[in-house]
Amino acid sequence: MLVAMSKEGELIYASEVKFKYPYLMEFYCPTCAQKVFYKDSHKGKGFFSHYSKCQLEESRRSPLESYEHKRGKEIIIEELQGIQKLVLQTELYFPEINQFADVYVTVKSASSESVIYEFQRSVIPAADVIVRNQNYKQLVNQVHWLMDDYTTRSTALNQRWKQTMLNYNDDWGFHLKFLNLKKKEIIIQRHLPIIYQKNNYRLKQNRMTIREFHQLDSLHDEYCELISVGKRTKASLNYNRQLNGIMNNEAYRNTIYLLYQQGTVLTDIPEWVFTEQWEVLLTQTPSWLVFSWSLTIIRQLNYTFTTDAFMEKFRACSEIKVARTPLIHSDIYPVLCLAILILLFQKGILEKVSNVEWVSKL
Repeated sequence: MLVAMSKEGELIYASEVKFKYPYLMEFYCPTCAQKVFYKDSHKGKGFFSHYSKCQLEESRRSPLESYEHKRGKEIIIEELQGIQKLVLQTELYFPEINQFADVYVTVKSASSESVIYEFQRSVIPAADVIVRNQNYKQLVNQVHWLMDDYTTRSTALNQRWKQTMLNYNDDWGFHLKFLNLKKKEIIIQRHLPIIYQKNNYRLKQNRMTIREFHQLDSLHDEYCELISVGKRTKASLNYNRQLNGIMNNEAYRNTIYLLYQQGTVLTDIPEWVFTEQWEVLLTQTPSWLVFSWSLTIIRQLNYTFTTDAFMEKFRACSEIKVARTPLIHSDIYPVLCLAILILLFQKGILEKVSNVEWVSKL
């Protein structure tokens, strides 16, 4: 396998051991936590190996695999079989990373391009996704993580799971991919809003066959559905009830005190922060805390400040926990901070001098 962990829990790549971690003597399997050792292949490429067989190797082929998960893999295979030069395999075992891929697709050509489809029906820890995705990326050109469309829509999957499966590219923005077993189609929800009111927002959605998705170059707006997500009632929440609930919540006592130490009391925060049911896609921290600390940071900056100055302080704020997004490898702070500043501009708290400069009206 190509990735192990140190005893402190840090991910260690085999390709970096000799020049970056020459002092490390103990390595552990991120899957089963057994000790592993580093060695070179006959071609001189480093990798990790178990002293004894990985305890979880066979458990990857779970005898309790659901019918739906098995059917999902079968559908992907069935839908791609008609494409020439494709070689399709299910539950292919990669000994280098001790992992079974749901569906492995390769092209019989000089380029030997390869793709893995992972149909993830159940919630798994972000740490598992990080390890599996990074392992796969070292062996194939592309990995597609597909959530189960029915499970996601029919159960109260929490925000953190969607953050775990969240992906990003320049064409689709922040997006999620789903497999619909009944219709045998892939659904892409794209350009997901970074900050939105959870009782009233819109997103773009494209539906396509698995074959169309596999051969996809780009998404076109003419084939896009504009989906409105909202509840029957869009009335604001009761301000006093929300504020009292937060102030009497033991879990928030420390952070409220820390805000107070920085000169911010909750009654100074605009009412809309508590009543308009805002959600921040890229944080684990509740939206009212994200906005409260953002306003506190702005008060501490100069009357005129730059986006970079705000982002530096926002990044250093330990009370704001950004989302764990293992499928996104770029820095999410710039887009998150800009989205916050734009909302505060729309709410009349900031004036925009230029694309990178702001004036506080606090």
